[in-house]
Parts: sequence; structure tokens; C-alpha cells
Amino acid sequence: MMSEKLKFNQIMNQIDEISNKLGSNIDLEDSINLYKQAEKLIEEAETKLVEVRKIVAKESIKQ
Repeated sequence: MMSEKLKFNQIMNQIDEISNKLGSNIDLEDSINLYKQAEKLIEEAETKLVEVRKIVAKESIKQ
């Protein structure tokens, strides 16, 4: 489970980095590319979050 949480946190950090870049002065093309990257990362983060929740639920049932 730690690896899934770590992957999720890494994805969230990448999203934060993109967010910071979008807050700076960049051209439109770079902005569009960053938004596309962010969309993919958000999808990955959602998937990882679901996986982590499933693992937590299974562990809760075991206890």
C-alpha cells in the first residue's frame, strides 16, 4: 500500500509543479501543453486514489 500512496503523492507533486508553472508568465502553447499534462496526471491520481482506498478497505475488513 505504501507504494500506491507514494505514487499518488508523486503524481500530486507533479500536478503542483504544473500549477506553479501555469501561474508564471508562459506562452499559450506551453500553457495548453501543461494543461494536457495536468489532465493526464489528474486521471492517474484518481486511479491511484481508488486503488489506495480499495487496499485500505480490505485492511479494515481484515481487522
